[in-house]
Amino acid sequence: MVKALIQGKVRRFGVPAFGASLLALGIGTAVASAGSSAKSCSLPTTALHFQTAKFHPPHVHVCTRKAHEAHGAIFIAPIKNGGYKFVGQPGALLEDQGGHVVWFHPAAKGDDVADFQTATYDKKPVITFWQGKLAIPPANTTLPPGTPVKGSIFIYNDHYQKIKTIKAKGKGWVTDFHDLVFTPPTKTYSKGTALFLADKTMKGGGAPGGFEDQEIQEVNLATGKLIWTWDEHKYIGTHSSHVKPPSKGVWDPYHANSIDIQSAGGLPDGHVLLSLRNTWGVYNINHANKKKFVWKLIVGKGSNYKLSKNAQFHWQHDVHFVGKNEVSIFDDNCCNLQPFGGHFGAARGLLLSLKGKSASVAHQYKHTNTGLVLTMGSYRVIGPGHAFIGWGQSPYFSEYTKGGSLIYDAAMPHGDITY
Repeated sequence: MVKALIQGKVRRFGVPAFGASLLALGIGTAVASAGSSAKSCSLPTTALHFQTAKFHPPHVHVCTRKAHEAHGAIFIAPIKNGGYKFVGQPGALLEDQGGHVVWFHPAAKGDDVADFQTATYDKKPVITFWQGKLAIPPANTTLPPGTPVKGSIFIYNDHYQKIKTIKAKGKGWVTDFHDLVFTPPTKTYSKGTALFLADKTMKGGGAPGGFEDQEIQEVNLATGKLIWTWDEHKYIGTHSSHVKPPSKGVWDPYHANSIDIQSAGGLPDGHVLLSLRNTWGVYNINHANKKKFVWKLIVGKGSNYKLSKNAQFHWQHDVHFVGKNEVSIFDDNCCNLQPFGGHFGAARGLLLSLKGKSASVAHQYKHTNTGLVLTMGSYRVIGPGHAFIGWGQSPYFSEYTKGGSLIYDAAMPHGDITY
């Protein structure tokens, strides 16, 4: 997932505060060609090298940069793109919009980093990321592709010091890398709460290796105690999946990949939005009543909204509330990984309007150099209604105006992707 940090917090996590120290370290700079078109965007092939540390983050080429882009820093978490040679080191990479490194945290040997983002914790700005090991073929074929084997979520303060670690609670549950959401402090929870996903392999389900279950876990950030869970298998049947049980290995019927919250009077009265890639479904859950869905947005049976043909999405990621009547979705339009197949078209950033009982396209965004996106991808609405999109297994990340004009475009090496 690639995320833009809009103006305001960049003073804490950007060049103005740390530029001088970076120059002292002798970090190289990325090649930039401001104003060039997306069609001429060349992919970098090398990594940066520090003079005083063994850090080698990948180069980033900034291909398009126009004056009315949203200002701020960009969060990237480069990991290996399967089938290609990885360039540099995996880790949490913070860059300015010119492609210059602000801060880099290399992953531990054998680990990956994902979901690198900014947040507010204990009323202060922080950065967070997941670090651990992922099941990525051909190295790991026991678990479904993209399943976390191990992992933790780290919270760093604005001096880049680790201040807290979050892990999944309960026997057998593994901390998932896909998403993390903080709630603000309340009288009950003085430092707020954290919601994230957790994974566990269960017996049964019609597959010889069992099936991969996931749940949303919520912990009290002051005490670390588990205060709320929502297990997808308890409330959504495996018959909803577009993935059939494999002849060997563990089945992945759901594949939860994003969560978001919408709260008016505090989270117990609010809604939790969950994306399940393999059901082509988005579920708005009532936090106060686990059995109740506020609504379901599904391509197929069980949807509370009728989707126009152009509004239908497949194998989606990174779904978020946008105001009261819209949701943003990264629509991969591809692919079933177990077994491979099911390509419906080019990937796109999709903003859907939910009115009455209908879901229609408010805006959509596509990329010149990006068609087939097998997995991953992110889309956030930032600044004055702009779309900031990370193109998953395509190594680009881009910003568009609300009207669809490309105003920022950058690329990583072909062997590197970010989630």
